[in-house]
Amino acid sequence: RARQVNEILTNIDMTLAKRVSENLGLPAPKGPTVKAKKTGKPTVDKSPLLSQANLLPGDIASRKVAILVADGVDEKAVAAMKAALEAESAHAKVLGPTSAPVKTAGGGTLAVDASAEGMPSVAFDAVFIPGGAASVKALSGNGVALHFVLEAYKHLKAIAYAGDAKQLIDTLHLDADAGLLAVSDSKSFGAFFEAMKQHRVWAREPKAKAIPA
Repeated sequence: RARQVNEILTNIDMTLAKRVSENLGLPAPKGPTVKAKKTGKPTVDKSPLLSQANLLPGDIASRKVAILVADGVDEKAVAAMKAALEAESAHAKVLGPTSAPVKTAGGGTLAVDASAEGMPSVAFDAVFIPGGAASVKALSGNGVALHFVLEAYKHLKAIAYAGDAKQLIDTLHLDADAGLLAVSDSKSFGAFFEAMKQHRVWAREPKAKAIPA
């Protein structure tokens, strides 16, 4: 670790080297260990190609959205979100407590693509939590589901919720922002999709530091 800081990072950027050494508990480096070649001022100080914020695609094609469900879920909300995502060439994955189908609020069954335990939030770009009182209650008492949402929030990902799912958001004490949105129908999905286009909800970062996920 010391060699990486003193022999590599110090010769790249001293500010970065000092920050890394502080986090590692190492003595602050005093300066570069290699003399820079006298080639004049670099032709490029900053490259826009190194920033994800400058490479936004302008759409949500190929993005993966996790839909968290349990018994009693509002199947109409799930269907509406899946249809809207498919229209944008994005992918929806329905995740349940297990890989078994869940019962819907309307008395039917809904097939799931996988269990939330087997497909963590890091595998997705965004999260949708549909309504359904029984489903929300079950998810609110499920540690895997709670961790899934917290982790997505901490990683600054867009999260949408509908109807009764607000109770789960309140349980986790998450503050609404440009990427944590209540939706009700296909017309209100626009803001959620717009948040997904930004890749991450960067304004959330200060609050996310306190999230234990």
